[in-house]
Amino acid sequence: MKILLDNWFKDDLNKLYNNSDKIVLIDLEKNYDFLIDKIKSEMDIEVYKVNDFLSDLEVKYLVEKNDESKILIHTNIQVDQYNQNERQYMIQEYAATGDKLDRPLNRYIRDKAGLLTDEHKLSETDLIIAGKMSLKSENNNSKYWQNISHQGKKALIGDFNEVALNFLAEPESYLNYLPEGGRELLYNLIGEYLDYIPEKDTDPQVVAADFSNTIFKNIILGINDTEEIYKIWLDSHKYRKVLKQYLADFELPAEIDIWQVNPDHPFAEIDELWLNELADLILDNKEISQKIKEVIRIRQQKKEGMELAESHYWKYVYQLLNFKAKAAHKIDDLTEFIEFYKNKLYKLDQAFRHLNKHFLAKNRVRSAFTALYKEIINPYLDRWFDLFGNYRENQSDYLFREIFSQDERKAVIIGDAVSFEVSQEILEHFTDDKSFNNECKVINGAYPSTTENNMSALFDSPVYKVRDKREKYLADKLEEDLQVFNIDSFDINEISTTQPAVIYGRDIDMLSEEGHEAALKYYSTFINTIVEKIKELLNAGYVEVHLTTDHGFVCNFDIDEADKFAVPVNGKIGDRYVQSDEYKPELKDFHIQENKGGEHKYTYYPKGIDPVKSRGQYGFSHGGITPQEVLLPHLIFRKESSSQLQVSIENKEQLKNIGSNSFAIKIKAAEESDLFSRERDILIQIEDDGEIVFSDKRTITPAQKDKIELQLSLNRYKVLIKDAQSKEILDSVKGKKEQLRGGLDGFDLN
Repeated sequence: MKILLDNWFKDDLNKLYNNSDKIVLIDLEKNYDFLIDKIKSEMDIEVYKVNDFLSDLEVKYLVEKNDESKILIHTNIQVDQYNQNERQYMIQEYAATGDKLDRPLNRYIRDKAGLLTDEHKLSETDLIIAGKMSLKSENNNSKYWQNISHQGKKALIGDFNEVALNFLAEPESYLNYLPEGGRELLYNLIGEYLDYIPEKDTDPQVVAADFSNTIFKNIILGINDTEEIYKIWLDSHKYRKVLKQYLADFELPAEIDIWQVNPDHPFAEIDELWLNELADLILDNKEISQKIKEVIRIRQQKKEGMELAESHYWKYVYQLLNFKAKAAHKIDDLTEFIEFYKNKLYKLDQAFRHLNKHFLAKNRVRSAFTALYKEIINPYLDRWFDLFGNYRENQSDYLFREIFSQDERKAVIIGDAVSFEVSQEILEHFTDDKSFNNECKVINGAYPSTTENNMSALFDSPVYKVRDKREKYLADKLEEDLQVFNIDSFDINEISTTQPAVIYGRDIDMLSEEGHEAALKYYSTFINTIVEKIKELLNAGYVEVHLTTDHGFVCNFDIDEADKFAVPVNGKIGDRYVQSDEYKPELKDFHIQENKGGEHKYTYYPKGIDPVKSRGQYGFSHGGITPQEVLLPHLIFRKESSSQLQVSIENKEQLKNIGSNSFAIKIKAAEESDLFSRERDILIQIEDDGEIVFSDKRTITPAQKDKIELQLSLNRYKVLIKDAQSKEILDSVKGKKEQLRGGLDGFDLN
């Protein structure tokens, strides 16, 4: 509801006009001008002004001449008092016989707004400023007057937090926007936060700079006086650029208690100080206090402050510092461990990868978080190796057995070194999207967990380095031709969604050769690309899109020579394993596996995440048998069933083998289930040897049956029913022409 000064004034005038068509407004202080200017265009009245005897005569003439209109005579003369010794004004007659308003504007505003008590302490100037500000669009509501009633002077110009931000954004322009007296009022209000009251002629840029510095100092000192202004400033996209400009000019005080700083601060320097102290505590084996943990807990929730300071790593610091889970020795068997890793333990690895990405160049901080990560993860790794004797890989023939054997209208994205924890970040992009149905499984990967070995296992081929040879083993099991693409270069328009597809991600080992930073940062790009491609593939018509990988990895970006596992035997040395013909069962730091074939009899796997001493470049290491390397993701993405009308091919069996050039396609629509399934536009298409040779668009209604009779010479073909708009495949059948003995009889079209 609009409760406006001009409405109050118009209402009072209209009440007086019920008694008289001539009203005299006595305004000795000359304050009503702005209000009359506002209402005279909104009311059917004539306004005349009297400020001396000459204008009095003129107005008298005009009033008498214009006796059919409603008249408002505005004067700054006390015309309602008679003095026989002084010359009288003509308009005194109207003041005596008509109606008049003679309350000063400040009293009028005070009475109308209910600002009657001494607690408001509003001067005449304050009330006039309130009247003028109340006519501005941002204040044309009852809340403006309620705020003045509760807050007094602080609310006169409007909501003070917004006022402060407007002033900080454009100091000079905002002062010019204020009515007379507004500059002094605003300087006084701001002065309550400064250690001085700015003079009226103080440069507004100076006042704004001092005010912003005070806001920042209060953040540093943990003082709450300006916290509300800062929070609104921080949350506002409109004022974000201005905030950054003031931040660039601010210098931190020399002496700071860093743990009393507001956790929502915007200072990269404070984050650096926090990190350094955390690193000292961790490396010196000192306890991290609950106060520090609480500061970090709040910090990692404050996205805006972290964005300004470019310190998005606090979420992962907090995950590492506050990891709470079942004790390792309470995990009873391997199945329970795998489930525990899938639901909980992977988060440690996720946090550690991100911290490596952020602190690759900060040796001491990186070393501290590496030490903390190992302290937490090692008991679980010990338990994993206790249980590993019961581990059985199921990665062999996984692509065909688990994905393509039932339905070939699927696409599989195979990423290189997409660890389980990385896959969960991909899954997060779909969690709140109700248009997709997602499933997450764990594959027990083959070992040694190398690209050649595990890619070959997926395709069920001998161990090949060249991927074409591996792909042939899968292609031979499929009825349709296998399509193969690279994630960074394939065009969705080139893919046939009725045929199986394998899409490869980039090789993480090759990226690591470009530098650790390139490889670490690649995952953010990879995740976004994968999310985009999954949606593209499903929207194009694939029944399902799957994501899996060859192997995972462990992060070895902070390795001292002393941390590495000494080579236990003579043989072939990898980053994370050693193959040899020697057998040394007394070695406690290695899990020894007897090989079923290959060049060497045994493989030695280190019981930890550190590498074996070798000449390889460390970073993303794999080849071993830790859960990080062999517990692999299998994500399945489906589109939720559409509420639109479902349409199917009725005579699929006949269409699989057409005996002549004459045939029919019979389709049927489902029964109506809701408002969205009343009718549907569909495309009926035939592809022959990869080319579209027939296409027909039509509308089908619930329970409708339809038959399309055709004369076509086909070879290897597919019949497709698609949604006409989205091109989603609703049903399909593939077949081949079959010559019948005794002539081209075909089959019954009826």
